[in-house]
Amino acid sequence: MRLLKEIYDFFRLEFLKALKPHHPVLYYFSNCFMWFFFAGVILTLVFFFVSLYQVRGVGFCLKPGCLNSFLMFHEEAIMLASWSLSFLVSFSTIGAIIVALLSYINSVSSTALGTHIAHYKVFQEYLSFELEKNSKLSLSSINALQWYNLIFSKSRLGSTTVSEEYKKKVESINKLIAESNSKADSAHNGSFSYKDHQGKMITALASFGVRIERAPRNDFQSVENDIFKLIDSINLEFCSLQGIQKSVDRKYL
Repeated sequence: MRLLKEIYDFFRLEFLKALKPHHPVLYYFSNCFMWFFFAGVILTLVFFFVSLYQVRGVGFCLKPGCLNSFLMFHEEAIMLASWSLSFLVSFSTIGAIIVALLSYINSVSSTALGTHIAHYKVFQEYLSFELEKNSKLSLSSINALQWYNLIFSKSRLGSTTVSEEYKKKVESINKLIAESNSKADSAHNGSFSYKDHQGKMITALASFGVRIERAPRNDFQSVENDIFKLIDSINLEFCSLQGIQKSVDRKYL
């Protein structure tokens, strides 16, 4: 038994080296195939030698009658070998289907990743182009990858559908603008706190990956105006057909 185990381990390792099954499913499948193969061979040999022992003492014969007798005595071993072969063929067919499926999945994943990288590159280049037209904003103050991933959360899977989270973020900024508009309209004797508005807007824009600092009112309004133009431009080019709202007009200026 120890010798058989050593032989099995040797052939299993050599088989796995030749196949190089990097995927866990293939590795498990390859081990099962080798186990069934050796089990079939061993059982066939056991039945063969048992039947051979039963007909010991019979001389060597090549006559048709002798051949028929030989096949009859070894019928169980032959049937077992046939069943083992059929099973291994079926098992191998299933394995081929699994390999084809895994190859397809890997191909789809690679294609999706390539699409993700290409689409992000276009987004980044467009963002850089828009920022070059504006001296108040710079690429260093905007995390392009964070903004892109917020818009296209499933881009790595090959989907360029705008995420619901991004739609909610844009909507929350519009609500913040509308809230400040309402407070500014109803303000009396300077009761509208622009500092509070700045704090809320800085926090809201940070979720996009846009970093701005507190500033005097006129300076902040100017930067804010450029940011909203940039957001509208990005949304128009990349999200125009997916229900993204345009920035609400500001009346608290």
